Amino acid sequence: MSDQFKEVTTKGWGSRILDSIKGVLSGFLMFIVSFGVLYWNEGRVDISKIAKTAIEFESTSQSSPAADKKLISTTGILKSNDKIGDTYLMEGNYIALKRNVEMYAWKEEKQEKSTKNTGGSETTETTYTYKKEWTIDPENSGNFRITEGHLNPQMTLNSNSVSVKNAELGIYNVYMSQVSLPQYRDIRLNNSNIILNDNLKLASDQYLFKGSGSISSPEIGDVRVSYSVIHNPLDTATIFGKLDLANKKVSPFYGEKNTKLYRIFEGTRDSAISTMKTEHTILTWIFRGIGFALMWFGLWALSEPISVLLDVLPIFGSIGRVGFGLVTFVISFVLSIITIIVSMIIHNLIALIVVILGTVFGIVWYLKNKRKKQLAVTANSANTMDKMEFEKNRKMLETSGLGFDELAKSAAFFKKAAEDGEDISPVVESLKKLFSRCSQVPIMQNIADALTIYYVNKKELEPLKELLKTTCGDLVLQAAIKKYNKESNFEFTLPFLVDIDPGHIVYSDEIKKYIKADKEKLLKVIKMMNEHKHSRYLIPEFLKNYFTISNEYQLDVSVALPYLAAMLFEDENNKKMQLPHYTGQ
Repeated sequence: MSDQFKEVTTKGWGSRILDSIKGVLSGFLMFIVSFGVLYWNEGRVDISKIAKTAIEFESTSQSSPAADKKLISTTGILKSNDKIGDTYLMEGNYIALKRNVEMYAWKEEKQEKSTKNTGGSETTETTYTYKKEWTIDPENSGNFRITEGHLNPQMTLNSNSVSVKNAELGIYNVYMSQVSLPQYRDIRLNNSNIILNDNLKLASDQYLFKGSGSISSPEIGDVRVSYSVIHNPLDTATIFGKLDLANKKVSPFYGEKNTKLYRIFEGTRDSAISTMKTEHTILTWIFRGIGFALMWFGLWALSEPISVLLDVLPIFGSIGRVGFGLVTFVISFVLSIITIIVSMIIHNLIALIVVILGTVFGIVWYLKNKRKKQLAVTANSANTMDKMEFEKNRKMLETSGLGFDELAKSAAFFKKAAEDGEDISPVVESLKKLFSRCSQVPIMQNIADALTIYYVNKKELEPLKELLKTTCGDLVLQAAIKKYNKESNFEFTLPFLVDIDPGHIVYSDEIKKYIKADKEKLLKVIKMMNEHKHSRYLIPEFLKNYFTISNEYQLDVSVALPYLAAMLFEDENNKKMQLPHYTGQ
């Protein structure tokens, strides 16, 4: 049965604006508090992690002294020699019992339905519904909107709990007044275990009843009583706490952040830890939900004055509330996640260190990449300028009558371009023509370097051979040797170089440096030069420092090689000796 009462009120636009402005303060407070709730929640100690560190031992045997004053867990039989009862329950084998008292009483429910009116006013229809129900905590009917016919009397009987004073788990005593006990279980009531006092009567195997009605048809003010107990003994129980070995007691343990762990669970150690883990997880998500709700409603309250202003046309106000609700929901959701993550990191030292190091690494990486991008932009700008410069120098090469300075500048530019890996193919023919007719060594050297790098990179050796046969081919040879040495591929090119002119090899200081440190390489060069079919006779210029040679004679390469070998290996006995003269045709 229920009673209903409806009340209709109207509030003006101005009053609503003032109320919404007042609500901004409470909204701001909710928003601030939400961060505190989320931060505190992530810092709560997971008691199951502490429980996992507990030293485990048999409850029926003496523990090791190493466990004294430490967190322990032990599983065994929880029992007591005491018996306990209650005013309406006879003494029995119980570790603990609870008397649960409920009264049949009125409960008020309030439901509001608001309608926005054009002009900004609001009409609210409030429906008060009064229901009768069994409750352990009856409402104060003096606070009801309609008290007449809905009065709740004072409860004359209260709930109560009792536990034994002394209990043991295995051979260890337990402080029953401080320990958290396992789940209670309902017991069946009958004439052999109840005491009928204060006009109570046995109404069923679950309830004792007192009142003017009946258990099936109660009246306001009627009372029913039930009992739940922990039986003695409890066959499988696990306790967590601090071991007091001297007194054979398990006492409260205080761990991280002064968190207390002193609990008895029904079941094994593993099931107890699992229960604690589940409890922690459920509470964590409950408080996360509370923190998110506070943040969302707080932000929504901050926007309410705008929505009320828009209510001058109700459709605009409704659209505004929906819009603000969605926006504040997203903002609150994102902020809640960020707050949770940051809180988890702050409360975890290792994670905090990792995040700090990761942040530093990220900043360094960002700065390096930013620098690379800047360099790339600069390089792109430089490349654009180089292209302009390339075209300018190409036209200079193809212009007749240029002076030494202009030619030298262009030759140096294209040498640098080739070294930087740029494509100089558009000017190769112009460079070859200039190389064939120019007599200025600095210009020739730069052109030789540019062409050699170009042909070596393209692996086109035939054009390179033609350049080697020119009057200034030794400049090309020097450039080729430098290029091959740089690429660590010199030995592969020796037959090719000897095939052009063995004299160039003898002339070259680069070859001398290369083969001086390796006798086998020297002998290989000597063999190739001796076997070479060549009619030209050359005087190695660097031999003049070691041998007396008449300028009117030429020295056959094959005759010079043994002395060359002696010189390279610094054979003092063969230095400064007269060479046999050979008169060439």
